[in-house]
Amino acid sequence: MEKSIYQLNYRSVQYAHLEQEEALYGKLIMEQPISALLEVHTPE
Repeated sequence: MEKSIYQLNYRSVQYAHLEQEEALYGKLIMEQPISALLEVHTPE
């Protein structure tokens, strides 16, 4: 189903974007509450 909806290289583009975001902002730690994540990752 994914192949019929998204472009051929959609997943690789998304992974590249995620890697770029993690390099800029650090990896998200999902055990933290959302308020803690927003404090750390919200630009000033």
